[in-house]
Formats: sequence, structure tokens, C-alpha cells
Amino acid sequence: MRDTLAISSRRLGVPFSRDAAHTARAELAVALHGSQLPQSVINDASIVVSELVTNAVRHASPGPDGRVGVEWGIEPHRLWLRVSDGGSRLDTQGGQPHESVGGRGLSIVAALADAWDFQRHETGTTVTAVFELV
Repeated sequence: MRDTLAISSRRLGVPFSRDAAHTARAELAVALHGSQLPQSVINDASIVVSELVTNAVRHASPGPDGRVGVEWGIEPHRLWLRVSDGGSRLDTQGGQPHESVGGRGLSIVAALADAWDFQRHETGTTVTAVFELV
């Protein structure tokens, strides 16, 4: 099955709004639906993109174009996701109390993705998550 995966990528900008995570998740799910990826990978990737976009809207600024950048690609042995924003507007170094409703987004990303990291750059921050397919 994995030998027949089409190598592809897609980039979009979602509005910097409360609906951004829903929009990104829906676009990703539709795009990956016919990809021959395992459904479990599609489900995990959908959750991860939703968490990353939610974090961008809650804790950062929009990118230079006023949007949150979302990009993904399918390669022979992995799926990768990238979410880019305009940079942090809050100091989020402190942990969240166990009882809090939010604050677990990156823990969820770490639990579902095989690897993840972030890069700060002149125009903001980009978070990448990788799902291995082998």
C-alpha cells in the first residue's frame, strides 16, 4: 500500500479566527481522504493540525498575510504538517494547572505525532509535526 502513495503537498492560509482550527482540520481531512494513508494516521493528523492552529490563534499573532499558514505533505514514508503564525504575543512558559481546560495542546501533539519541533523566524513561528508511515 505505501508503495503506491502519491507524493504531494498543499499549503493554505486559514483566517485568524475562532473557526481557524475547524477550517484547517476539515481541509486536511478532505485532502487526505483519498490518499491511501491509514485512517488512524488521518485521524491523528487531523487532531494535531487542530491543536496547532488553536495554539496559534490563542497564543500568537496572525502571519504577515493576516492568516495562519497550514501546510502538509505526503512523502513515501511520512506525512508532515506545518503551522505558521506571526509569533508569540504571550509568554507561555508556565504550565497549566491540572484542572485547567486548556494548556495541553502540545502534549497531545507529542503523544500523537512521531516527532515535532518548532522554529522561530523573522516573521513568526512554525511548528512541524511528523507521522512515520513505516
